[in-house]
Amino acid sequence: MNTGSGSGFRADMLAAPPGPVAAAYIASTKPFSFIMGPVGSGKTTASVAKMFNIARLQPQSIVDGARKARVCIVRTTYRGLWESLMPSYHKILPQNFGVWKGGRGDPADHWLNFRDPQFGKLHLHVMFRAIQDNSIEDFVRGLEVNAWWLNETDLLPTGCLGDFAQRTDRGFLEERPKDPATGKPVKAFSPIFGDYNAPEEDNWLIARKEERRDCDDFFEQPSGFHPDAENAQNLPEGFYREKAAGMEKWQVARFIEAKIGFSRNGEPVYTCYDPQTHDLGEARADAKLPIVVGVDGGARAAARVTQIDRNEDIVWYDELFTEATQVTDPRNFGKRVAEFLAAHYPHHVDQNNIVFVVDPANMNDGKQQSGPWPTDGGFSWGEVFHMGTGTMGRLVGAMTNDPEIRQGQVRHCLKTFDNGHPRIRITKRCIVARSGLAGKYKLAKQRNAAGEDVYRPVKSHPYSDVQDAGQYATLHFTGVSIDESRESGFSGARNRRGPKRKSAIILPFAA
Repeated sequence: MNTGSGSGFRADMLAAPPGPVAAAYIASTKPFSFIMGPVGSGKTTASVAKMFNIARLQPQSIVDGARKARVCIVRTTYRGLWESLMPSYHKILPQNFGVWKGGRGDPADHWLNFRDPQFGKLHLHVMFRAIQDNSIEDFVRGLEVNAWWLNETDLLPTGCLGDFAQRTDRGFLEERPKDPATGKPVKAFSPIFGDYNAPEEDNWLIARKEERRDCDDFFEQPSGFHPDAENAQNLPEGFYREKAAGMEKWQVARFIEAKIGFSRNGEPVYTCYDPQTHDLGEARADAKLPIVVGVDGGARAAARVTQIDRNEDIVWYDELFTEATQVTDPRNFGKRVAEFLAAHYPHHVDQNNIVFVVDPANMNDGKQQSGPWPTDGGFSWGEVFHMGTGTMGRLVGAMTNDPEIRQGQVRHCLKTFDNGHPRIRITKRCIVARSGLAGKYKLAKQRNAAGEDVYRPVKSHPYSDVQDAGQYATLHFTGVSIDESRESGFSGARNRRGPKRKSAIILPFAA
């Protein structure tokens, strides 16, 4: 294999441990070892180095004399795998180094060959797999590996370690020498290891740590603000100060200070809302500029009337919603919205200068069936709503209904200031929206389909409905390129930098 400069292999990133805690994690030969630390602390680099050490500790193949290891890197979803881990991994081991197979959003494999001065030929097969909707038991079935790298370990389901442990020490069995006493293949070094940011106190990984099992090694790196912060030599000056300035308090606690136990249960979705800063009083929309009406469909539909004004601010002018004790259908809600716009936005109605932005799910429901609304078979909720308005303006589906992305857009705009103004401003008429921002639109801990603990807003009518409508309208102005809410954005995957250094090292540091 070519290990020259043209391959892009970053041996310099593996030339020395990120710090003493990372070095101890790399060198650990316990069956289970895990490292917790801030973003940018070198956890991924250390885990890559640990894979090489696992290869070093394998028995020599009876076929070609190489020491061979198959390591499977696991995440709950392919989205998390490709967005969070891959950018960091490829900074060290690019796709053009060795043999790569796999595309974005799918399983992938990386085959690598090295020559170690002490251990001779090494072969490392790295597998990238996501659990998706499978149970852990179904996921591990049929996978024959030497070791598991559980990336973002705390996000995996409770009890997963037992299932993973059943499928270790199976890689390259047919090439191992036989034990003279038993006639069976000799045992190989087959650990389970992982990296993670500080989880909440009730996370299963913390409970495991407190059991202090002899088979476990847990390593905790210092806070990013600590004088002994690891990997600091490879980060820009002021890295953590700059990151903290754009984070919420809970993000600073978890992703920089590496504090265990911080819970977001019952926290407002938008802690950055400040009435004195964001409230606009009795402003009216500019009659010469288009208005965008965000619409959240369903039995308790809601709408938000918005506009980008001449200062480039996104202004939330008015809101309509269905009371928690009531239900509505799309045609009648469309009529209600049309009547409201005719009364308060007559010029926009006359000029047909209106865009309705609807939850994309409401643009598709009913198209493949007789229709959810008996008299409107074959039409989606959004289409029936548009009929109810008299088909005024233009109807479009929002860019996404991913809650993390749309909440992230609003959060980003609330925190962004242009010319002394926040990007989002709200009139006093948006009473429910302002109450939601002030704390009635709250988070609750839930378990998603992938088995991850996630925080999602509590469905509290009408606060959540009005916020959803506003998020769809905001997406229409901002797009989906900035995602302030995703934890993967603070995982360190996009933040590692280091000076380019010349290195003659063929392999990373040994255990």
